[in-house]
Amino acid sequence: MIKTLISKENGEHVEEVASSYFNELVNRSLIQPVRFDNCGLVTHCKVHDMMRDLILYKCAEENFLTIVDDPQAITKLDNKVRRLSLHLHDDCETDRTKLWGNISLSQVRTFMTFTYCEDMPPLSLFKFLRVLHIEHYGVNRVDLTGLPNMHQLRYLAVHDGWDVELPTQITGLRHLETFDVYENVRHPFDIVHLPCLMFLNVSWYAARTPYGIGNMKSLRYVEDFNLMDNSIDNIESLGELASLRVISVYGYRPYAASMNRRMDALCSSLGKVGISLEYLGLYIEGCVDALMDLSPPPRRLERLWMGDRIKDYIDGELDPPDWPAELGSSFFSGHGWNADADECCFFSRVPNWMGELSNLKELEINVIKPDVGILAELPALTLLRIYIIQGLREFFVIHAREFPVLKHLELRLSSPSYLAFQAGAMPKLQWLRLQFSSVGCHQNARGPAGMQHLSALEDFFAISNSDYRATEYEKTCAESALKGAIKLHPKHPRLHINSSYDHYFK
Repeated sequence: MIKTLISKENGEHVEEVASSYFNELVNRSLIQPVRFDNCGLVTHCKVHDMMRDLILYKCAEENFLTIVDDPQAITKLDNKVRRLSLHLHDDCETDRTKLWGNISLSQVRTFMTFTYCEDMPPLSLFKFLRVLHIEHYGVNRVDLTGLPNMHQLRYLAVHDGWDVELPTQITGLRHLETFDVYENVRHPFDIVHLPCLMFLNVSWYAARTPYGIGNMKSLRYVEDFNLMDNSIDNIESLGELASLRVISVYGYRPYAASMNRRMDALCSSLGKVGISLEYLGLYIEGCVDALMDLSPPPRRLERLWMGDRIKDYIDGELDPPDWPAELGSSFFSGHGWNADADECCFFSRVPNWMGELSNLKELEINVIKPDVGILAELPALTLLRIYIIQGLREFFVIHAREFPVLKHLELRLSSPSYLAFQAGAMPKLQWLRLQFSSVGCHQNARGPAGMQHLSALEDFFAISNSDYRATEYEKTCAESALKGAIKLHPKHPRLHINSSYDHYFK
């Protein structure tokens, strides 16, 4: 898309067109899918060795891509190279400072490097570069201060680089569409004035962009927008991004006095961009009932995820959430629930507006009360992860004809004994995972009632998050109750039980 190999068709955005091309390649078996997300979208794929050899042969024949994995090959590059991918090993004995010598790279349009930064040619050698992708290794600084002279640049990504030097201004990059430099460095202050920027992934703490995000009218993807490190003006300006499709928001509450104002501003902005929003990730510590009155509801929303270990993301103990499958990998693959209520992002109850999300396919939600009836008739919901914070004292019942297309259900609740499925409930459910506490289980403890009514069930995962508090006797009783519940199922689904606090199933 960045290289304009794909263009709009019939009013569709280039991303939709690219997705259709990808699906066609899969359907023709030219590429082989190896992993899918919960909506059935391909997240990882491979090609057969013979197909790979053919691709590389055609790339060389058509001068489409040149791959360099030998330092000696650099000296043999000619002026016809348009797309260059560098893969040098760290054990090469060549003097890295002399690798590029008098090589001309002015004709190169795409440069990708998956090697040590010492092997990178200086940016001054590139005159018409459009794509710059750096997978950085080594200890030396990646010097990108020459970016302002790369006026044709469309795509910039730097991954795994802990020491990156950026210029103070990049207004000249008028065609830049992707800025993906999530490093702890201060970013150019004028980044908000790039008219074509669609994808933005920065460290907001280091970026220090207090004002002006509303100027970025083309912005479609914003990752890890920090409520605390952005001004209220910036939070309100999110509502001006009419093209916004994907946003994840995180924050915590050391400054409770200003948090209420920030949450109100966020609610207002989400209401304004709801007409275009397809993905929303909320990683905000504590109760987010300020979003209860979100209006109008984001009816195009397909994925809504609420984090449950906010501080781990903020402190860097967990990797940032992945992007949606259509962006290259599975979005929020899930690290398991190990948080207490005060550490997660939660509602007191399921908001009424969620019942209007007719396009919602995936939902992770943390609530105090188990009133999920609002979600039961959503026509597209195939995955549901729900953490019921309040200890159950009465049956949590899934009634007949509720959740008609759900395939994947994960529940964290105080005890499986209070869970019940009526006949006709969740007719397409294939994968069920329960997390609960074994503390207090006894010989007559019950497993979930009505498991035999889940006619499509294939796998049942049960995880006890009891840590050291549960005795071996209590764990044994819990396991026995679960086996008894699944034994009644006529198709005998696979049962997986894990009583370790430190492990979880995916």
